[in-house]
Amino acid sequence: MKNLMDRVLGAIFLLVSLPLLVVCAYLVKRESPGPTLFTQQRIGKLGKPFTIYKFRTMRPAAENGDAEAEGWHQQQEARITDLGRFLRRTHLDELPQLINVVLGEMSLVGPRPEMEVFIKACEHKIPF
Repeated sequence: MKNLMDRVLGAIFLLVSLPLLVVCAYLVKRESPGPTLFTQQRIGKLGKPFTIYKFRTMRPAAENGDAEAEGWHQQQEARITDLGRFLRRTHLDELPQLINVVLGEMSLVGPRPEMEVFIKACEHKIPF
């Protein structure tokens, strides 16, 4: 029942937010080159991997190897676009995850799916 409710509500929220999604997608595309959506592998229920969708909030990584010049966090922070900062602050960058909800890969309410590397790190520190 919860899965059906998640999918129905996700579809309704997706349709209602469609104009906002279109505006955000246009602004992301206009602000910097690269894809509009950021995709990342996450681990869902029962360890099943899936691709999560978000609006891209950072410029593509520089290819000249500036990672040694400054720390990783400062380098990542410098790549965030002005629009990306706003999208993150308002959580609008996560609206495309409604697609994952409609597909049944995520729930509207429940634990956040994490990247496999974080799950493996926690498994070693937190037994069971």
